[in-house]
Amino acid sequence: MRFLSSLCLSALVVLTFWNNQLAAQPVFTVIANTNGKSSHQVNAKRMVSSSIVQVCDQPVTTTGSLIIYDQLSGSPIRGRITSLTLFGTNATLFRVVTPFTTVASVSFAGVPITVEFNSNTIGTYSAQLSIATSDSTGQPLQDTLVVTYTARRGKKEFQAVQQIFDFGSVPPNTTATKTFEYLRNTGTEPLEWQISSKPSPYFTILNTIPAPRIQQVSTTQTVFLVTQAPGTTLSLVLRFEGAPMGNTIIDPLPAADNNCGTSQDIRLRVVTQPVSVQELTQPVQSLTQYPNPFTTQTTLEYDLPTPQHIRLAVFSPLGQMLMVLADEWQQAGRHSVSADMSSFASGVYVARLQAGATAQTALLRLVR
Repeated sequence: MRFLSSLCLSALVVLTFWNNQLAAQPVFTVIANTNGKSSHQVNAKRMVSSSIVQVCDQPVTTTGSLIIYDQLSGSPIRGRITSLTLFGTNATLFRVVTPFTTVASVSFAGVPITVEFNSNTIGTYSAQLSIATSDSTGQPLQDTLVVTYTARRGKKEFQAVQQIFDFGSVPPNTTATKTFEYLRNTGTEPLEWQISSKPSPYFTILNTIPAPRIQQVSTTQTVFLVTQAPGTTLSLVLRFEGAPMGNTIIDPLPAADNNCGTSQDIRLRVVTQPVSVQELTQPVQSLTQYPNPFTTQTTLEYDLPTPQHIRLAVFSPLGQMLMVLADEWQQAGRHSVSADMSSFASGVYVARLQAGATAQTALLRLVR
């Protein structure tokens, strides 16, 4: 708002606000007269206002740039701030950060006035800042500028509904889909989440509740942008992509609020069953070895119709296990394992291959 004056010796005090939430603030103008003869009442207070929102535990600030203009020419003029005084019921929650002294020069470019707010208690608070100014000669400007600061203390806060998303026991190499409650917004402000659709090679996030906005990062990578209102629960629709038999997979799914720097440690867990029906019905095939007879070393070969866990060992004719050649998960297909028996005495030995619920044996003839 602009108050016009017919007098030649008058100035405009302009205070423009911005804050550290990057929210646009209006431009406030106040006419102050250097000779005390304007049409305004002498010493009348010109009122402007600014608002601040604090949602984290760190203090927040708002800054106003104070510029004095000559009303007739419209050009900035030099001046001074002669006093800065905070008052009001909640004045102790506010602090003038800049200028550092109560007397500051106002250049053609103006002078920043930064006020900080900090409270640990949710609520709405206000305080007033009285700003008295003068021209460059020290002659007081007629009007005292009073800024009313209104601050709202909110809270960005969330809690994990469960610490582990447990798929339970899943058959080997089989996908599984479940919906899990993820995070509850326990604060007073909306939460903005960025969630990768692929938190690990074993898990894929198919969707979120509430529904997300989709950001396609690449052909294989999607980011879900989710706004979560206060008092609501964010859920994830997750798919386990499958894994070989007998695995326990635990992968992290961290949740972090970049605004306030808080985080929750959450885990994805799944156990693949020790054996599948397919493995029970499709036994290992054609356990062979070469050369046979041999003098120091031989090679055992076999085919696996499905991925499964195998154990290949060498026994004496009396059934005593002498060495284990392999005890691991193997993919389907043809496999070969070498057996170094240079330290064994001549004789006949038994190689036994256990795969799933079936077993095959072969006779090994060691000749010196």
